[in-house]
Amino acid sequence: MEQRFKSLSLFEFQERFSSSEDCLLYLSDLKWENGFSCKKCGHHHSCSGKALHSRQCTSCRYVESPTANTLFHQVKFDLLKAFYIVYFVS
Repeated sequence: MEQRFKSLSLFEFQERFSSSEDCLLYLSDLKWENGFSCKKCGHHHSCSGKALHSRQCTSCRYVESPTANTLFHQVKFDLLKAFYIVYFVS
């Protein structure tokens, strides 16, 4: 049976994503929901990186942001604006 995707109303979207920090938190929760795995060495332990919600591998010290290797990788404008663009397009 096909499951229908329940979309958020604009009001619900604005409440959930009111800042770029909310967007980064959402992306980091999605990206590392099954735990961290370093893209460089495969190590599974990390600590907080210098940037907000980034992770640093405790073995090779590779730092990965929540936006790395996603649709939002190297976006040149505010992340919140990018989330709104994706919301309105979808």
